[in-house]
Amino acid sequence: MADGQQEFLDRWNRERAVYGAWGDFVTKTVMSMLVETLPAEGVGLFIRIPAKPRVKDTPSLLQKAFVRKRYANPYESVEDKVGVRFVVLLSEDVRTIGAVIEGAKQYWNATKARDFETERELNPSVFDYQSVHYVVRAVPGLTDGDTAFIEDMPCEIQVRTLLQHAYSELTHDTIYKPTVTATPEMKRAAAKSMALIEATDDYFSQVVGIIKTAVGNAQHVEQIVNRRFEALTGRPAISTPLNTLLIDHYKAWTAEDFDKELGEWLERKPYIAELFAAPVENILYDVPAVLLVLFAISSTPDKAKENSPLSDGELEPLYSILGLGFNPN
Repeated sequence: MADGQQEFLDRWNRERAVYGAWGDFVTKTVMSMLVETLPAEGVGLFIRIPAKPRVKDTPSLLQKAFVRKRYANPYESVEDKVGVRFVVLLSEDVRTIGAVIEGAKQYWNATKARDFETERELNPSVFDYQSVHYVVRAVPGLTDGDTAFIEDMPCEIQVRTLLQHAYSELTHDTIYKPTVTATPEMKRAAAKSMALIEATDDYFSQVVGIIKTAVGNAQHVEQIVNRRFEALTGRPAISTPLNTLLIDHYKAWTAEDFDKELGEWLERKPYIAELFAAPVENILYDVPAVLLVLFAISSTPDKAKENSPLSDGELEPLYSILGLGFNPN
């Protein structure tokens, strides 16, 4: 082994453990910052494949430093001695993680080594391997417990969508490695699959947007109903599957000024407040969304029972409270 390679190997053997700790720290930090960014949905739903840092094995590191590349300073130039990959659902989620990585200036200096969106703008007719790559380098004096990180030590972060990850797993080790000569047919098939992935990502984003709008409306209605329930009963409003089911069905009876409408309706029907303030006799009266059910029944008695999540036996007492007769469908 040449002297330069031996010096490289000796240094790597001394620092390998610190690089492993650096990968763990980077992963842990990104995940904890995502918790602050995504309190509603949770990181568990956002990250689709567990993020696990990986230290490059020694043979691969030596080959990259001295065979595959011709670096003037091999040790400092290899930036993926440790790396971690974050896999999310949509390209917009890639941008969310990117903002977290770029915002952690107290821990590292981040540079974007590859950006598929920029590449797509530069070559709009090309459909190729996609991923966002960052290299983060430790700021001076950074520590984690008893571990002191080496100033400027790098960690590569890859951020992909689930579909991009599937494409990479399928093609990258076969089409884009120098040990394989890719045929035109292979490249064409890969390009077609990437074009389909881009279109699918666009469709997924549309679906997610529609779902978020619907969920946002339901959450808004639930907040109003819960607040009114707590004011009437003095009891905390507890979210349950039945409460969610009733909100989802009966939110169609709400308008933009629902909070005002519900308040005025309750003022006109003070006996509703008395009913909910009394000790619970019917378990349904402990479900905040029943206020919405009563509001819907009062507004349109015939329509409110159509396809209701509640049975006829459960609906009939609610109609009776409002002085309305109940005729099964």
